[in-house]
Amino acid sequence: MKGKANSRSGIWRPRGRIAESIGSATNVRDFNDRDMVPVQFEIGRSSEIKIELVGSQSDLLSFWDVRSVGPYSRRPKSAYDIVTINFTLGGHTNYVFQDGRAMGAPTTAILADHQDLSDAQSSDAFHLFGCLISKQALATINAALTGGEATGFPPFARGADMGAPGIRALYCAMRQIYRRCLEVEPSGDHTLALMQEILGYQLLSAWPRRAEAIADVRRQARPSRLSLAKDYIQTYLATPLALSDIAAAAGLSVRGLQDNFRRSVDQTPFQYIIQQRLMRVHEDLVATSNMNLSVGDIARRWGFVHMSDFGQRYRRMYGCAPTQTRREASGRP
Repeated sequence: MKGKANSRSGIWRPRGRIAESIGSATNVRDFNDRDMVPVQFEIGRSSEIKIELVGSQSDLLSFWDVRSVGPYSRRPKSAYDIVTINFTLGGHTNYVFQDGRAMGAPTTAILADHQDLSDAQSSDAFHLFGCLISKQALATINAALTGGEATGFPPFARGADMGAPGIRALYCAMRQIYRRCLEVEPSGDHTLALMQEILGYQLLSAWPRRAEAIADVRRQARPSRLSLAKDYIQTYLATPLALSDIAAAAGLSVRGLQDNFRRSVDQTPFQYIIQQRLMRVHEDLVATSNMNLSVGDIARRWGFVHMSDFGQRYRRMYGCAPTQTRREASGRP
């Protein structure tokens, strides 16, 4: 073990996007001094190292894709109130916790609590994809998911089987959001914010627990609850929406909201929101008062900033490209 994390708790402040290439001990020291990530990299005196790190960091979720040639170790710079979900895609990592050890490998994903982690020693030819989230955010999402019936930080197990369907789906969802974060500016992407929130619920549902979880007591939704949720969505459709806010407005837990939508309209809340936003885009595209606005301007008005994704969703719903809708509405051939 190289050393122990600072026992002082702290709050990690994300640093935005990262693209770093580290190829020497001097590079490692410089990178550590810039405080770009919440861990400190360390290499042996005789080690030859090359680390490629690309990441996107935000207040809710941070992602990193790390590849290395040569072994190295990393340890928390402080006992930050965060956890990282690490998927080892090549090589392996030996994690040293205060009360035990665990190994991350292509068959086993690891959830590391930075208040418990002492050191992580990675092998040669290493490839890791990781996601960071604060424990407070997870506790808040957990309370929203269960309607406040289960509060606090969940008793997660350290390891998860990568062969489990829920964990594979979680990994794929994280990769999808990570790629989207690198392609567009996250601050103006309403859909991305909602996807990040849903990812938190997915993590809570898929990751195994240390002990048997307390059985959920699901609230039975009254018929009027769905109308309240829909009214809230329509009122704030042009702004970033959170499932927890929609559920609170309807007097439901997030799980109750999801169940009510599936049972009543055969859609998830996310699918319903996207459908409603596409309908608003369509209405604006055919309105004569909007002919001076571009398709992109109208799409962004309703929270679509990733034009390729928007175009695909629009075509699936209306059977044509949004530009074709605009041409037909304007009478142009």
